[in-house]
Amino acid sequence: MTTVANYRVTSAEVIDALVDLKRLPSFSNTLAEFDRLVNQAAGTHVEEVAKLLQSDPRMMAGVITTANTARYARGGQKVTRLIDAVKLLGVKDVRAMIMALSFLDVFQGGVAIDADAFLKHSLVSGFIAKNLAKTFKVAEYDAFLMGLFHEIGVYILATYSEKGFALVVEKSHQNLKYYLSAEREVFGVTHSSVGARIISHWHMPEIVVRGVLGHHSPARIELQYQNAAYLTFLAESGAIYLGVFNGVVEGVEGVLRDSVLRVLQKQGICEEDFLNAVEKGYQEAQSVGLI
Repeated sequence: MTTVANYRVTSAEVIDALVDLKRLPSFSNTLAEFDRLVNQAAGTHVEEVAKLLQSDPRMMAGVITTANTARYARGGQKVTRLIDAVKLLGVKDVRAMIMALSFLDVFQGGVAIDADAFLKHSLVSGFIAKNLAKTFKVAEYDAFLMGLFHEIGVYILATYSEKGFALVVEKSHQNLKYYLSAEREVFGVTHSSVGARIISHWHMPEIVVRGVLGHHSPARIELQYQNAAYLTFLAESGAIYLGVFNGVVEGVEGVLRDSVLRVLQKQGICEEDFLNAVEKGYQEAQSVGLI
């Protein structure tokens, strides 16, 4: 008979097991090269970005397609050249776009999750976080990553153990309120810690790692990273408010939970400003053709 104890594991053991089984998701080399360009002392030139994207047909096509969406299209004139698309989007938006496209490519089902719902929740959370970045004095790209990757641990645990994950879903009754306790009962870890471990494995900035780690308990994170954790918590909460759930559990659409209201009060953010950021994030994700 299989018991809950059979699934107990640490975050590190989850990652190591998936590495050994060659089932750990990985990203295009284009992302690493793009980050190298962005971080070089001489600055980043659009010509360099265009040259890099030419080596990755998927990213090249995605950037040109994005340049022709409602957010960027100007005067009905179609953009067909990559260099023009890069100039129109700008380096910052190209960087976010190729990360979003990579995310869509890497996490395309294969586990017991509603993949479309999971991807939409992640993307919407990313754009909401981007719109909250200034309020929390966090770089927009880092905020986008926190929102985009905050539920990645859910996907990783589902990949690690299909039966263990099914037991979590069963014990949580697919209700957000009970999900974390069900994860702890079955796996001994939560998706927050597993998610933080995997994005650390991918060498993402420490602020992103901590934002993901603390998005269900921001006050427990080191003081210097609490802004990131609160931001990520609110980005996820904004997606839930919109009824954009993660494909595993559901919350209550159109209602701000008491915990969200307390955080808004603590951070000095009025409800109207928060909901405006949520709506802007959703509209941005729509306008660039990602949802």
